[in-house]
Amino acid sequence: MRCCSIRSIATRCSRCAIGLHASTLVRDGGTLQIGIGALSDALVHALLLRQQRNADYRAALTALGASTGEGSLAAGIGGLDGFARGLYGASEMVMDGFMHLAKGGILSRRVYDDLELERALEDGCIEDTLHTHAADALYSVGALPARVDEAQLARLIYFGLLPEGSVLGGATVQLSDGSILPIDLSSAEARLVWNHALAGRRLRNGRYLRGAFYLGSKVFYDWLRNLDGDAFEGLSMTRVADINQLYGGHEARDRVQRRDARFFNTCMMATALGAAVSDALESGQVVSGVGGQYNFVAMAHELEGGRSVLMLRSTRTHKGALESNVLWNYGHTTIPRHLRDIYVTEYGIADLRGKSDEDCVIAMLALADARFQDRLAAQAQATGKLRSNFKIPSEWRKNTKEKLKVTLKSSTISELFPAFPFGSDFSAEELALLPALQRLKAAIETKTGLAEMLLRTLWVKSPAANVESLLARLGLDRPQGLRERITQRMLLAALSGNDG
Repeated sequence: MRCCSIRSIATRCSRCAIGLHASTLVRDGGTLQIGIGALSDALVHALLLRQQRNADYRAALTALGASTGEGSLAAGIGGLDGFARGLYGASEMVMDGFMHLAKGGILSRRVYDDLELERALEDGCIEDTLHTHAADALYSVGALPARVDEAQLARLIYFGLLPEGSVLGGATVQLSDGSILPIDLSSAEARLVWNHALAGRRLRNGRYLRGAFYLGSKVFYDWLRNLDGDAFEGLSMTRVADINQLYGGHEARDRVQRRDARFFNTCMMATALGAAVSDALESGQVVSGVGGQYNFVAMAHELEGGRSVLMLRSTRTHKGALESNVLWNYGHTTIPRHLRDIYVTEYGIADLRGKSDEDCVIAMLALADARFQDRLAAQAQATGKLRSNFKIPSEWRKNTKEKLKVTLKSSTISELFPAFPFGSDFSAEELALLPALQRLKAAIETKTGLAEMLLRTLWVKSPAANVESLLARLGLDRPQGLRERITQRMLLAALSGNDG
């Protein structure tokens, strides 16, 4: 049996292409928020490739035809190199992806709950390990006081600038090794003494990841349980409000900590004018909670250098018919068009921030499946949002799943993106069943498909020994009654389709 159905292969192609495109938007030394789901996993996997197999990563982007040259978003706000400075994670939900990024050496930028210290780090005055002129640098930006008192001493000890056991004694700070420092730092001579004392010291009590709650796999929970020392201290759990918004008493500090923030989330559909549909249908049926998506999109506009990235597949199959996820309009909106920013599909990236309506329409047309571009353009032209003489570029006509599959198969991309890049909690039987269940689900969505599947059951043979365990997993190894017998035969037909 093949490991994936044709439909699964198409889904996998879309997923890995979206992950690769999105990964080019992340800037080294920045901040990362990611949601949950297959597209977020693809993004994480692509970031790990960027860090650990950079040559293969760049080759995959080239094969995909990703825009990474001069003038591209990758060149302007992101990057292709590995992460020398690392990223800081600030996400409502902490999940497996952050664990993999931490293990991969990407989630390594530490932030400190001290505004002056953060500003010194942002300006490049200091690094986590202090240099020989650290005292002068810290003093120049206000991170070292003109005079050390008890409160300042406690602060300096907490963040690792001074060793534990340091105490005030008259006009000096007495260190645990017996050396002394002047408490008055206003003179260059005093700071020279402090330069010598601070050189080589490493800042502490920094955080590499801050979240409000966590959800993940068994491996993820084991990782959390086994964190200790600096790795444990670097994970900070706080209130949802502290993560999802800037306001609450620490806005200035949060703004500096969350520099070059990239907020990645998934939506179901997007309009050509930049609105997103993520949580409900126009009928009012709720599909998912909004969660922090709106907050992070809005925050991206509030933070200097911040960007919101909404990822979606260009199409979906509904009742056996292919439909576009890039629409002209829709009867429900999660993210309003005035907060439009960046969208990513398997066909590329659209930057909508600050663009005119016509420019937004053109950018979204480039992300749409080729079979829906003409209709979308016609709708925009009919409402005066797109000039009447606009022609779809020939390059955009290649936006098809078939072309994408050929591209991925003819390059190393498919090898770089396995079906489950981080493994799964599925058993061997469940992994073998998934393609057949997907095929069966697709078949019964339409009356014609259901009839064809029922007809195929007439030629189904008795269960072979190698599928008995699969039937047992679904409780269909000994079917009871007509309904279960029909279901069993339909499943057998779907399983035999894996070889077709």
